[in-house]
Amino acid sequence: MTNSPKPRRKFSREQLIPLIAGVSALVIVLAFVVWNVAAPKAAVPETKPTGSPTTEPVVIPDMVHVAAEFGGWKISAADANVRFSAEAGSVSDGGVALRIDNSLSQEVTPLPSLGQSIAVEPLTKYDFSAQLQVVNRKAKAFSVVVGDEGTRHDFDVTDDSWTEVEWSYTTADAQTALPLSVLAGPGVSVIADGLTMTTKDIESSPLVNGSFEDYSAPTQVANSSLVMSAGEANIGLAWRVPSVTWSVTDELGTEVSSGAVDLPQGLGVVPLDTLAQGFYSIKLAADGAEPIDTTFLVLDKPKDSAAVTDARFGTHAYANSGTLAAELGMGSLRTDVLWAEAELTKNEYVFKPILDPMFTSLQAAGVEVMPVSDYNNTLYDIGRTVSSDEGIAAYGKYSGEIAKHFGSSSIEIYNEFNHPPFNNGVCGVEAECYLPLLKASYEAVKAENPAITVVGPATARHDDEWITDLYKLGGIQYLDAISFHPYDYDSTGAPEFLMATLQQAGDRIREYNNGVSKPIWLTELGWSTASFSEEQQAQFLVRAQTIALANGVEKFFWYDLVNDFNDPAEHEGNFGLVKLGTETVPALAPKLSAMSQAVLIRAVGGKDWVSRDELNESTYSYVFGSGADETRVAWATAPATVAYASDEPITVTSQYGHASEVSPVDGVITISLGEQPQYLSGAVTAPTIVG
Repeated sequence: MTNSPKPRRKFSREQLIPLIAGVSALVIVLAFVVWNVAAPKAAVPETKPTGSPTTEPVVIPDMVHVAAEFGGWKISAADANVRFSAEAGSVSDGGVALRIDNSLSQEVTPLPSLGQSIAVEPLTKYDFSAQLQVVNRKAKAFSVVVGDEGTRHDFDVTDDSWTEVEWSYTTADAQTALPLSVLAGPGVSVIADGLTMTTKDIESSPLVNGSFEDYSAPTQVANSSLVMSAGEANIGLAWRVPSVTWSVTDELGTEVSSGAVDLPQGLGVVPLDTLAQGFYSIKLAADGAEPIDTTFLVLDKPKDSAAVTDARFGTHAYANSGTLAAELGMGSLRTDVLWAEAELTKNEYVFKPILDPMFTSLQAAGVEVMPVSDYNNTLYDIGRTVSSDEGIAAYGKYSGEIAKHFGSSSIEIYNEFNHPPFNNGVCGVEAECYLPLLKASYEAVKAENPAITVVGPATARHDDEWITDLYKLGGIQYLDAISFHPYDYDSTGAPEFLMATLQQAGDRIREYNNGVSKPIWLTELGWSTASFSEEQQAQFLVRAQTIALANGVEKFFWYDLVNDFNDPAEHEGNFGLVKLGTETVPALAPKLSAMSQAVLIRAVGGKDWVSRDELNESTYSYVFGSGADETRVAWATAPATVAYASDEPITVTSQYGHASEVSPVDGVITISLGEQPQYLSGAVTAPTIVG
């Protein structure tokens, strides 16, 4: 393996990542629109604005829904953020309902819709009704717009029980066709079923497939996320087979659960609510069909039932997959905001439409987003990394515009300027060429908001000579936090080299900053599973992040959240914590490293590093928190047995989340350590190596 800094994908990587629904929408709006396309005179809409919830509240069962096409209905104005799904977990009529989800918080034009044209009789009153159930349990309106003039009627859907809404429409003279559409308004997350259309003069309903039983969907695991909570885990399936057998194994390959599930409507749920916290693989099989398999995580719920995120732990994402970071507990995210895509006309800035909802959804999920101002722009310096006065001024102004537009608490100035693949400027890759861009950006950002943390220089590797040159030129005064990407590990991949690297980095900061420290952010570091095993990647993640926090690092951004490619042998494409989706498993399947990341955050999240136990050079035991809240992260690069003094039992948790209680024997708790980290929760003292 070579440790040369990795080429970064351009922002088009977002096209490779499936958008992940995972953050609850803020607004619930579902509109049924009926209008007249062939009326010589205005139709007369009538409405009976009643909302009649069932008397007994119902609990929404485990839901399984999959993007589908429905017989008799056509989707118009399709949008990647909108899903019209077949829902089998909660239905009012038959075995399938229509579920509508729109992850955008702002309305787009035209709104995506599901519609059909209905044969009608002129001058006839038609009565409509529909059963509705909200998904995210927030009281919102169900809106109906009727007729050419767009008369609107709103119906309140105030709880998660099935609620019936009704309205009427009278056709015009000579009208024989009536288009009807179900709209996916911003923030929609609702289930509709039993849509009926009746008239006293006609016995049969002209509406096609109002119960949504006629649907088609690809064979796939239907989960939107494969990170689940203990007691609520399940695998949803869309598969046109009578039944499916399944088997679940843990990270050691040991079978822990198995069974069979019927799929009478082609949709069903594999119940996994008895599984304890852990990393699992599931194999699904049906007669005469190719089997499906995937991995998934089960995580214990936080004690206070609130989401756990810790801003010290970050990652990289380029689309709404970043909500997965919050599920794992990562409270920071780094993403490129490319200059070439935002300023197409000088001094005019239009950011890509995907960015605003991405920032909004992540911030709502408790994730701080750090934009990176990079790289170049064809409007300046013929598209090369800028070095002219005009180009430098324009780059600084663009950095300020990012700060103004997104309102993030931090911004990083350029990415790996010292690495030629990312810097083709005529000035070169030296620190003296970076300094003008940094200074111009710092001044522009601080003019917008002095509180924003300006981060840099984001060098490839820990390039001490380059960074020292920048400090000598006075660049440290334009940096609130120092960032670099220390891909300096050897062929073994062992991350313990970071201790010396971080010591040197801290010393250098104090040397050129009047003896005062500044925060260090490792804004990129990771290991590819094309070069190391998944087990090694998971171990290195925990060890690297623990060492970093214990050696002055304020934030650590793991590279990467999602693999770039599905080829497991492609080095650059396999740094992710999760794999790309496939046709049969569209959700992002986690690696062992995803579980390790979640367990680490749950173990030390919110706890400050206190000390390192004095053992030997190959045995590591780091203390976070104090007293009853004390947790140690411990491992050894050479096998070791450590004795901890204690009068009380402690909890020992494996790297993959398996917890057990260990009681002292004669006042001593003995722990065997190896390369896989363990977590010791409870107050212990006087550790010594005994073997």
